Amino acid sequence: LRSVTQLTGTLPGFLGKEGEALLCEPEAELLSVALDERRIGSLACTLRSLVQTGYAVRDLWSSDTWRIMDELEEQLTRIKLLVKPTLWQLQELLEQLITSLSAFSGLVMESMTRGNGWLFLDMGRRLERSVLLLSLLRSTVIQRHPDEIESLLIEALLESNDNLLSYRQHYRNNMELSALLEMLLLDENNPRSLAYQTARLQEHVVMLPRDTLAGGLSLEQRLALEASTTLRLAEMEALTAIVDNGQRQNLEQLLSRLNVLLCALSDSLTAAYFRHESPSQPLTPLGTI
Repeated sequence: LRSVTQLTGTLPGFLGKEGEALLCEPEAELLSVALDERRIGSLACTLRSLVQTGYAVRDLWSSDTWRIMDELEEQLTRIKLLVKPTLWQLQELLEQLITSLSAFSGLVMESMTRGNGWLFLDMGRRLERSVLLLSLLRSTVIQRHPDEIESLLIEALLESNDNLLSYRQHYRNNMELSALLEMLLLDENNPRSLAYQTARLQEHVVMLPRDTLAGGLSLEQRLALEASTTLRLAEMEALTAIVDNGQRQNLEQLLSRLNVLLCALSDSLTAAYFRHESPSQPLTPLGTI
């Protein structure tokens, strides 16, 4: 439950002294995190932002994509009309939302031409997925838990990242932290892993338009390279080692460092390409105009 607060940024939530009482009766807080449109970080607030952003670029959507956007708007309306919602109603809403959001994502990714716009869109996806995964791992597996709890926790992490079936194919039902970290952090063939995200980011930043007079690697290239290299050099034995206070400090240090690098990459991209007060970067090479 604490990881829900950390992942969504809906503080204080289940954290601190105020969260102790909520841990005993979490239903109201979970419903708020999902359905309170006025709460920054909630599902409803994020969904509203998605719909508003979709309308801002409505001329770029196909009719199929608009059908999905209409479905999302209808689901947002249903959320607003709920009176005394329950967790069962929330579960039903989440199942519908997952289907609609998956369809929307698939249509966008399969229909969009692979120009600079797509590069920025995909980099945003990779950065967001990376930061969310880092936050999830830092809030769940840094502290050592009893074996039975850790096994359930590993299974939940795999399920939430759509990797449970793949894990069982490789490791059967043995829930081990080293195998989890191998799959979610280091496996570059797993599209949900951090290694996969950093590899794609490395590829994308090389293709970004930049000042042709500048030599060497750009700041974005250096940050992506350092994140990818830091991850590749990680040693599993060190990551799973537990110190006297029951924490995996090496793992925490790695995840913290990667979070710093990826947030710096996001900030650098914003400063270079999306801030109006900065000198603009042409998105099309001058020679092609």
